[in-house]
Amino acid sequence: MIQSAQMKKATLIILYSIFLLINLSVVIPKMGSFSLGILRSINREGLWRSARFAQSSNFADYIEFLNDQIPMGGIVIIPPEEVSTWALADPPTMQFFLAPRTIINCREIECGNNFINQENTYILVMGRARFPGSNILDQEKNIRMHNDTWGVYGPDEGLGTGGFISEPIGIVPKLFGITSQFVFISLMLVLGYYFATLIVPWFSPWFRFGIGIGLVLGCYSILGYLILLSGWYVRIKAILFGITAVLVLIILISFLRKQLSLDQIKDLFRHDLISDPWLILIILFGGVMVFIAIGSGFHQTDSFVLWGPKAIGLIVEGLGGVVTRGTNTTTYPLHIPFLLAMLMDAFGNSLPIAKVIFPIFYLSTLLIGYEFLKSRIEGFFAGLSIIVFATIPEVVGHAIIGYANLPLTYYLLGAVILLAIATKEAPLNSGRLVLIMAGLFLALATWTRPEGFYLVAGILLIWILSSLSSKKYRVMDLIWPTLLPIFLVIFWKITSVRFYFGSSDIESTFSTFLTGLLNGKFELKNIYVIGNYLKTEFLNFQSWGVLGVSLILAVLLLLLRRIVVTREALQIVLVSISQILIICGIYFILPYGKQPDIDWWIRTGFNRMLLPGISILWVGLSIFLNSTATTEESKLI
Repeated sequence: MIQSAQMKKATLIILYSIFLLINLSVVIPKMGSFSLGILRSINREGLWRSARFAQSSNFADYIEFLNDQIPMGGIVIIPPEEVSTWALADPPTMQFFLAPRTIINCREIECGNNFINQENTYILVMGRARFPGSNILDQEKNIRMHNDTWGVYGPDEGLGTGGFISEPIGIVPKLFGITSQFVFISLMLVLGYYFATLIVPWFSPWFRFGIGIGLVLGCYSILGYLILLSGWYVRIKAILFGITAVLVLIILISFLRKQLSLDQIKDLFRHDLISDPWLILIILFGGVMVFIAIGSGFHQTDSFVLWGPKAIGLIVEGLGGVVTRGTNTTTYPLHIPFLLAMLMDAFGNSLPIAKVIFPIFYLSTLLIGYEFLKSRIEGFFAGLSIIVFATIPEVVGHAIIGYANLPLTYYLLGAVILLAIATKEAPLNSGRLVLIMAGLFLALATWTRPEGFYLVAGILLIWILSSLSSKKYRVMDLIWPTLLPIFLVIFWKITSVRFYFGSSDIESTFSTFLTGLLNGKFELKNIYVIGNYLKTEFLNFQSWGVLGVSLILAVLLLLLRRIVVTREALQIVLVSISQILIICGIYFILPYGKQPDIDWWIRTGFNRMLLPGISILWVGLSIFLNSTATTEESKLI
């Protein structure tokens, strides 16, 4: 029996090692290339680095030139794509890179002539005779050229008044600026840790750290939204510092009342961190992602056509700015735009420090996943499992690109873990408090991305059905986790119509889908396309690393009855399957609206939409794959 257990452990170690090596063989070359590019441009402004990694050095130099030539309040006319590049012709992209200037898009080459000699209006020159046209050839004083092709036309008295700092900043002021920004971010992390300690002091220190930052970031964005919604319009950075002051005051009062102490910070660095190499690895991974995320700036499409421009819209125009800036294919919740707006307005784009929230979500996801697994399976395998997860290419990519899918994953996974803890191991008098915290995480998931509501509904449905089948439940325990998400969704639906209008939602597309069904339209092709893509991508090491192989292995082990399936692990896997099926259902329905076909939708976002379900699935698989699960009631408490 002992030899069998040792053989099983050795097999798992070999499997995990192979998994890790495969993931690293994909991730290291990509991250290494990014890191080298960052080191080569370390002395450049964050906006330049964003443009360089988004397009090219030539594009970045031109963006820097335009920011220097065009005044902040200027109106900028951008050309059609046929005479430029996609980025220069895309309004949301230029709204981000030329913020806070007003962007007007010319769809026809001839329209550029309409803006010649207009007050405070600047036209991007794409070859003097091509755009805006030959009418400017005799107005040399109104033209500044960046190179032989790209330039800008405008009022001669306004050119060169953009005030962009193109020269390298001195080392002392640069270090001071960087230090002040990281001090503030560290303060936010400490506030999160202490707030979690105040609410659930019995959780392990690093688990409290992992859930605390999500709670505090949620408070920042929701309170910021309420302040702007109330009409008390102030600068976004004033809201940031005001909320921080209130949070600090609450923590100080808790210190005076002996509810908190400085020794609780020492708890993070005592036994666990010193004796646990997995925690050290997780923190190192988080640090590397912070470097790459900040160093590469806002370089991936959605970060500078959606979340970034909407954040700038909040800074410049208030809530109305989330409609006038960035893409508007649906009613996007404002959790990420508010966080970005606060940090952008307070600290600018010199790093840009706003990108730090994404690797922080990555780090927090690893911490809560590891601490939870460590309470269910042997610590060594919990660490191996979470490091394998940390190196899955899709997960690593989202730690640095600035999309909202990883924050959504964090909140959904955190909610699933909190529900599991409340069901099994929370102290009797505090179980309800953990359920309320799970409800808050579910609410913040709906506040992060449009599909969050549907994914939350899937989690709650499975959890409620599982609770009812166990016959060990109280009605109020089923209600607590549902109250906050329902309230926040209703509140958002009611208030968002004040500034969001004309945007399509999944609900309206679903109505079109039902109408199509009644008329006999049922696209079986969509099912085949989705299923085929799932099969291909799950086995694609470039996307999901070893996850597909792990899934196949888990199924084989189940069929061979080599492991015991606990009720909790089964519930987690069922939740993950529900998340994947809900996303598949959304993608099946989307082409029924006035949208591109299924192939376009699949290519442009299916993998990242699967991230929450895949992450929850990995936690369930980790428990399945480890037959050495501990029988202790809790290691989190």
